[in-house]
Amino acid sequence: MSERKAFLVRLPKPVHDELRAWAAQEMRSLNAQIEYLLREALRKRGIQRPLDADAGSDAESDEESDEESNDEPGVQPSDEPGVEPSDEPRRGAE
Repeated sequence: MSERKAFLVRLPKPVHDELRAWAAQEMRSLNAQIEYLLREALRKRGIQRPLDADAGSDAESDEESDEESNDEPGVQPSDEPGVEPSDEPRRGAE
């Protein structure tokens, strides 16, 4: 399994709100949605090597540890259902 890194991203509230809403529409956690968007951007740039092919194997435990280690005041853990990251968007009505 490849190593996963955690880091803090400071976003303007409107950007955060839009990303959270988008994540909910895609049935993903905010973290999984941001990871998906970053992977898509890398793919479109032409990155050919595999990017953490086994990322979904422990996505729930990563999200839980991210939430538990959140010491930033005013930042709340996601209340959206956790969804494992994937290469394809998950939509309920397809």
